[in-house]
Amino acid sequence: KLGFRVADEVTRHRGEFTAGAAAPVAVRPGGADDLAAAARLDAKACGAHRDTLLARLAEVGERMYVAADGASGHALARYEGEILVVGPLAADDEQTARALIDAHVRQAGGAVRIDVPPRFAALSAWLAECGVRPVATFPLMVYGGQLPGDRTIPYAIASFALG
Repeated sequence: KLGFRVADEVTRHRGEFTAGAAAPVAVRPGGADDLAAAARLDAKACGAHRDTLLARLAEVGERMYVAADGASGHALARYEGEILVVGPLAADDEQTARALIDAHVRQAGGAVRIDVPPRFAALSAWLAECGVRPVATFPLMVYGGQLPGDRTIPYAIASFALG
């Protein structure tokens, strides 16, 4: 009624991560110097500049990993209660996305939540093999036109409210 429409979907994955095969992509902990590069990739993925959001998520979550050795990608994570929420995660390819997720969840242990668009079916299958299974699918709504940005990049969103 208000002009919003379904533009995409996101599948929520939840569970305890059990060791899967590590992706052959080097990642490292990110710092303040990495936020600018993360913000550029995020802007390309989302079609909007979210520098302040990323800085705040990095501050609150105190957890960011970035791709190393020439690969491009980043993943932030934070705790919501006892659950580690991984996202936003933007990467050039699935192997980099897997390596970034792996870095977060291996360190954390316990319950994990990752919200992944269904178009990344192979990533979803890998998460399920590792114990983080799909539990529900939710619509992503947009007001007006299309979702902006390069939709092949955001492997996991920050939240339904933030994208």
